[in-house]
Amino acid sequence: MTVKTLSVREAFVLVEELDLPPEYAWFNELDAEERSEFFKGLLEILTARKEDLALPDGRPRSRMAALDEYIRGWQATVEIESGPELLQAIQRGLDDARHGRFVSQEEVEEFLRDL
Repeated sequence: MTVKTLSVREAFVLVEELDLPPEYAWFNELDAEERSEFFKGLLEILTARKEDLALPDGRPRSRMAALDEYIRGWQATVEIESGPELLQAIQRGLDDARHGRFVSQEEVEEFLRDL
């Protein structure tokens, strides 16, 4: 593993609150380690071979589509982690699923028909 010394400018991007457009303000919620991971993933997409950008089912995907998906994924993660209520609801749902506390789609559809 190669350790690189960061310039002052590079280190600044990892720790300071940046003046970003509202649609990217979520970036300021990331800590230095998360920002580093974000940039690492971003560089992987920017330097990937075209065939490596394909969807899991093999269909081709443009670099812009891959970047959009990557950025939206990070944004969604930040939104989930910053809202304790949402994070707790997700955790409760996962716990319910692990303990078999769920209903089938058919049961939901039947319930909705009876409303």
